[in-house]
Amino acid sequence: MGGNKIQGGGDKDTDLGIKQTLLSVMKKKSKWPESEEILEPTKEKFMRRSNCRPSPRNPAANPDTQNLQKRKVGANMLHELPLLLAAKENDSERLKELLVNDRCDPLQRGALGETALHVAVQHNNMEAAQILIREAPGLINQPMTSDFYQGQTALHIATVNQSFSLVQLLIESGADVSSPRATGTFFSLSPKNLFYFGEHILVFAACVGNADIVKLLIDRGADLHAQDCWGNTVLHILVLQPSKNLSCQMFDFILSQERRDTEQPLYQIPNKQGLTPLKLAAAEGNITMFQHLVQKQRKAQWAFGPVTTMLYDVSEIDSWKTDQSVLEVIATARKSQPFNILNCQPSKELLKKKWKRCGRPYLWSLAALYILYMICVSLCCANRPLKPRLDNATDPRDITLYIQKTLEESYITEEDHLRLVGEIITVIGAIVLLLLEISQVLRVGLKFFACHQMWENPLHVMRISFSFLVLVTLVLRLTNTDGEVIPMSMALVSGWCYIMYFAQGFQMLGPFTIIIQKMAASDLLKFCWLMAVVICGYSMDSRSCGTWCLHSFPCVSDRGHHSNDGAQDSKMPLV
Repeated sequence: MGGNKIQGGGDKDTDLGIKQTLLSVMKKKSKWPESEEILEPTKEKFMRRSNCRPSPRNPAANPDTQNLQKRKVGANMLHELPLLLAAKENDSERLKELLVNDRCDPLQRGALGETALHVAVQHNNMEAAQILIREAPGLINQPMTSDFYQGQTALHIATVNQSFSLVQLLIESGADVSSPRATGTFFSLSPKNLFYFGEHILVFAACVGNADIVKLLIDRGADLHAQDCWGNTVLHILVLQPSKNLSCQMFDFILSQERRDTEQPLYQIPNKQGLTPLKLAAAEGNITMFQHLVQKQRKAQWAFGPVTTMLYDVSEIDSWKTDQSVLEVIATARKSQPFNILNCQPSKELLKKKWKRCGRPYLWSLAALYILYMICVSLCCANRPLKPRLDNATDPRDITLYIQKTLEESYITEEDHLRLVGEIITVIGAIVLLLLEISQVLRVGLKFFACHQMWENPLHVMRISFSFLVLVTLVLRLTNTDGEVIPMSMALVSGWCYIMYFAQGFQMLGPFTIIIQKMAASDLLKFCWLMAVVICGYSMDSRSCGTWCLHSFPCVSDRGHHSNDGAQDSKMPLV
């Protein structure tokens, strides 16, 4: 009996030990740590763990890899911070338990600088957001602090997610609708980014196309005239959006919300490049937005049956008032899309009238002046200073009859003085053409001119070549150096080929000239590069085997036509 009692007590102790072991195992496997670990801040532990990881070799050289690593670390951080995990899973009981304890910091952040409120709003967790706002109101206007999402607040996230209830909750709780600006690299205007929503909350709402949120933000004091670091307003950013029809609708809605007592209308505010929304639409080649803006500003003059006369506002389109008009923006564009704007009204009609009144007479006058100039250049080259050759020619292949005069002998007679006038005109014209090209380079930039514009339009190469060759001829003439006929002849070819530029103004020759330029800039250029490589290869091969050919083959002589005197001294056998 006593042994059984002792054995029974041992069973109870064993059962108690098993229960404690199972309880400890369940606690370890549970996703929630011990209460003491919950209340301890985990930032130091996370930083200690993250410092043990090997750093990338060159994180600045690959920002995409660095951002991906930050996101992975952020996911791990989310699981290590119970407050952020509770906000993600909308666990209200756990949030209350954590926030009421003084040892839990409500402002703790994840690896990307996000707070618990950012996480709750990102996952549209209304209950978690309400608890966080009530228990920690300082989270409302807290921005994210990482370089990737710098400046983004919870209201930014709720606006992009189009959660009207969360937006209304944040605004009623004291969220700032005007000051916060999302300036991280994720929101910047860059070709690497997939979208551009500006920096302000109102612009975010306009870009996603939610009129209710836009109206709520404007009623609560959002500034319609706010500009980002590029000087773009909400209208500028709408022009840059890919959804054209939605942007046009939101454009009209925002203009309807603008007050009439403003000093400058919203659609006339330029950005830092001096472009209004209309000019920006032309620069980007956004035909849908451009036509929409132009039609909004037109007015009906009179109507007679099916005929209606419309008046268009061309103050921003025509170049008579400003140097940065729509026509100027299109003419200096580096992309091909803006040229499609010229087929839209009123740009097409305005350009046609300007061509008939100003452009065509100017081009024809310039063409006539250039032809007279090239005739003068040709006469100066044909009557260049030459004198008969006095010495005897010892080489039977030398058929030179005239040689170049020296500088002192070139300007003696009246004919020489007349030619001197033509040569001065030639040099002045070449300098003027070269200065025009230099001004073009300064206007568009040397890199763009050398890499794109010069190769797309070979006429620039002809004009630069002509000016350069004329100046080289001048230097050779002044230094009494032989060989001026070579750059002189090449200058004549380049100068006369440049007449193709003026052929563009004729309806019959214009398209043909454009085709020649396109072929010369694309297919012909590739063919020339290929032939240059082939010729260099064959020339090097012929030089390498030339000696072997001379010493390996006999010298063949035709007795009826050639003498054998030269063959007597040859080391090769005579056949």
